[in-house]
Amino acid sequence: MMISYLNKPNLVTLTGMIVALASCFLASKGYLNMAMVGLIVAGICDLFDGFVARQEELSEEEQAFGAQLDSLNDVVCFGVLPITILNQWINNTWFFPIFAVYLIAVLFRLAYFNVHGTQTETEDPEAQRYYTGLPVTYVALVIPLLGLLAIALPDVLSKLYLSLLCLGLSAAYTLQYPVPKPGGKAYLAFPILALVTALIWFWALWGPLV
Repeated sequence: MMISYLNKPNLVTLTGMIVALASCFLASKGYLNMAMVGLIVAGICDLFDGFVARQEELSEEEQAFGAQLDSLNDVVCFGVLPITILNQWINNTWFFPIFAVYLIAVLFRLAYFNVHGTQTETEDPEAQRYYTGLPVTYVALVIPLLGLLAIALPDVLSKLYLSLLCLGLSAAYTLQYPVPKPGGKAYLAFPILALVTALIWFWALWGPLV
């Protein structure tokens, strides 16, 4: 049965998906603070599913399945969820083309590296230390962190800033430039930064941020 692929790393991946789905519902109901926290949690799940996979003895078939599951999960967590949050935040149908560009960039990046990613790492040792372009998973920290600035801006400037941020991420996903892969201390630094950002979104002394 297909359920036989339900191993520990895939459970971590699916946990991120469930959190992302719940966050989409929260965002659609106006609970943007909680949806931002969910985006961060989904990013942490993605950060550690590979780590968990490396601790397991998995067959080549299990590894291939996990890679495909992770890629499909990225569409939900780092494609659909950020758009849902930003759409509710900006709340203007004129920004639909920007969200379409963002999702196209996510799909193109994931599809491209599904085809070329493994081959590139095998042929180019540098590819083992660097990503080509910004991974879509980084949105789980970029939008919650840089989105804090939008709160302090007037409404018009806030919407402009968020739309430019969305377009900037789209370009960052598809342009070819080296981005160092996280490792060692980054696995500690990223969760700490994510936790601090999540706490800011979850609760503040002056009340709800959004």
